[in-house]
Amino acid sequence: MKRIDKHVYLTSDQIKRVEDYGLSKGMGFSTSIADIIDRVYQYDILNEKLIKMQNDLSFLTRKVIIGYKLLEQLYSDLDFDAISDINKSDALKQFNRLMRRGRLID
Repeated sequence: MKRIDKHVYLTSDQIKRVEDYGLSKGMGFSTSIADIIDRVYQYDILNEKLIKMQNDLSFLTRKVIIGYKLLEQLYSDLDFDAISDINKSDALKQFNRLMRRGRLID
């Protein structure tokens, strides 16, 4: 580590926490401060990734809800008096083939 001549002012509570952290990890005071700084930096990066994941999940949730609503509308428009055998449906077979290949166009 490089020694720098900077003045850092800490409260007595902060000093106590740094000392306790250093004792629990077997580090000196300066090493504890450096480790805490590294951990805060990593925390910020992970926190940004978590926020992005939450936003992506919210987006996906909205898309699923839209899909569900469209499916509800489709079922409400179907004529259930003329239900056919799903195992013989060519359209359903083609749809399932496209789903398995991942080629379904949105």
